[in-house]
Amino acid sequence: MRIRSLLSAAVLTALLAGCGAATTPGAAATVDGEVIPREQLEDAVRELTGETTGMDAQQRNQLVGDLQRNVLTFLIQVEVIENYTDELGITVDEAEVQARYEQDLEAFGGEEGLAEVLASQQSGLTVELYREALVPATARLDVLRDQLAEDVDLEEVEVREVRHILVETEDEAQEIVDELAGGGDFAALAQERSIDPGSGAQGGELGQNPRGAFVPEFDDAVWEAEIGEVVGPVESSFGFHVLEVTGEDTVEQATGGGDPLQAANLEVDRRLSEAFAEADVSVGTGLGSWDPVQQRVVEPGRVGQGAEPAQGLLPDELIEEPTADAPVEE
Repeated sequence: MRIRSLLSAAVLTALLAGCGAATTPGAAATVDGEVIPREQLEDAVRELTGETTGMDAQQRNQLVGDLQRNVLTFLIQVEVIENYTDELGITVDEAEVQARYEQDLEAFGGEEGLAEVLASQQSGLTVELYREALVPATARLDVLRDQLAEDVDLEEVEVREVRHILVETEDEAQEIVDELAGGGDFAALAQERSIDPGSGAQGGELGQNPRGAFVPEFDDAVWEAEIGEVVGPVESSFGFHVLEVTGEDTVEQATGGGDPLQAANLEVDRRLSEAFAEADVSVGTGLGSWDPVQQRVVEPGRVGQGAEPAQGLLPDELIEEPTADAPVEE
């Protein structure tokens, strides 16, 4: 399939601007003045909620709240992508969108099969949202990627390979720095002590990433570090990091001769990061708050708290060639 992750860039990389309550009547959220109708959100949540017999009021309220925040996060991300690609003059026609959708249906065994995958992965997507929002947005990103692939200079796109250990306190991070200075094994410490469940299990490995791929505090530390130097504690809204840059390449070197599409994907990530950083996002009353670091709608009072890493909204089966994970975003 030609589907690639909407969130491979949008969830992993940027520090967004703007959060608060939408003032437009009937709006679930506004993105740069564009309204996401509350009715659209309510219809999707109603379909996703399904049968709740046997749930008490607290369980049902928690389920509905989680679904509202997941669906609204997705709708906001799609709106940012649409606005950005509109500015570039990128459009896709209905025939192409329908062709892509039919191709996906064939791969998943029809609408029922697609619905089962979406439900099993707790994606926060209905089949309708998949067809009307996800497919057009990924098609636009593919057009952008293909355009960039024609012009990208593989020798100029730099990537750094980095690993990190995330902990809750500065004292914990300093203890890890001291252990590493005394000969401790980075991968083993990451597996044992990191609270980032995505990279921790992989020894802290985050893969190769371009400049701007992480939240600013972490990204600055990555690109200021010497190769092989243990850096930390580095504070971010998620906690305290100990990191090590283990290598640096251009995309041409990293791919053994260069893959224009891979380099273009990195450039798409960077550009989307900028688009999210400039987006003015407001969330409707009672629906939560927009977290400018996690890039998602969260419960009121949880903005900037990193104890519960954000999860991508796309099912694993729908992601093609995912980019490397950012800190605490698994």
